[in-house]
Amino acid sequence: MKKISTKSGMVRQCGKCNKVHIEVGSTSLKMNINEFFKLGKYIFNLNVEKLIEKKGYGGRVVLALVADSIYMKLNIEQFTDLRLMVEQTVTQLNGELQMSQGDTDFEKFSDIMRSPEFKNLPN
Repeated sequence: MKKISTKSGMVRQCGKCNKVHIEVGSTSLKMNINEFFKLGKYIFNLNVEKLIEKKGYGGRVVLALVADSIYMKLNIEQFTDLRLMVEQTVTQLNGELQMSQGDTDFEKFSDIMRSPEFKNLPN
C-alpha cells in the first residue's frame, strides 16, 4: 500500500508487521486492518457539526478511541485530513484485496462505507 500524506499527517501500512500506521498532529496510532476499518466506520458515522457545536471543545473534534478512556482531540483541518486519508487508504486496501483475488471491478469508497457488511462490523 502506498503512503497517504496530507498537511496534518499520514497513513501507511507497514510491510514488516502488516499493521496500519496513522499519524495526525502529535498522535500516532498502530492497528491491524480490522481495527482500521472499525476506525473508518466510526469516523464516517460521526455527526461532525454536532460535535463542533458542543461547548468545551474549543471548535475541535474529539474522538473516543478506547471505550471512552482515551481521546484524540483534532482541529477541523486535522479531522478533515484524517477522514480524507482514511477514505483513500480504505480505497487502496480494497483495491489491493480485489486484485489479489483476481477481481478488477473496483467499488467506490462510498459504496464500501455504506455496504451492510461494513456497517455491521462490530464496534
